Parts: sequence; structure tokens; C-alpha cells
Amino acid sequence: MPLAGFHRGGKLYRYYVGQAALKGEISDAAIRRVSAAAIEATVVDQLRALLKSPEVVMATWRASKSEGTNLLEATVRESLERLDPLWDDVSRRASPHRAAVGPEDRPQA
Repeated sequence: MPLAGFHRGGKLYRYYVGQAALKGEISDAAIRRVSAAAIEATVVDQLRALLKSPEVVMATWRASKSEGTNLLEATVRESLERLDPLWDDVSRRASPHRAAVGPEDRPQA
């Protein structure tokens, strides 16, 4: 889905366009476009959850051990959790109006 956007009334509206819409193959059930803020918020939320998952924590810890470090598993987990402020910054930069996006704006699974 390519990113597109337009300005109206001094505000930038960003959205992702579905391939079917780009090709002109639209059906009544097809999703034409989705708010960029909604997709980006969902991606950041999923990345946050993934980096906190026990599987990723253990894989990271094992990888660090294979590099010869003596990090504790708790240290790796805490380090991954300290990335949260970074994700907040990424979200703000990617979508400055993210705070206005509510759960109703997120794509449904």
C-alpha cells in the first residue's frame, strides 16, 4: 500500500492506498484507503509488543551470550523495555497528529 496525502484547510491528510484502488479494480467490499496514522500506530504497537515478548527477550539474551557477553536475562529485558520512549518519538515524527487517533480509527483485525 503506497502512502499518499493531500492538504486541505492547512492540514495534511495522509493515508495508504490499496492496490485494487490504484489499479481501478474496486468492489463494494474493497478497502480503498486507510488512515496513515491508524496503520502506523498499529505497527508501532505490534513492534512494542514483539520486543517485550519472552521469545524475543530470550533470543536476544542467547545472541548476546554467543557474542561473549555476560548480560543477565533481566538486563536484556530491561534494555528492550527502555526502547518505549524511542517508539513514542518515532510515532510522533511519523504522524504528528497521532494523539487524535482513537481505537475506532485503527484497522480491524
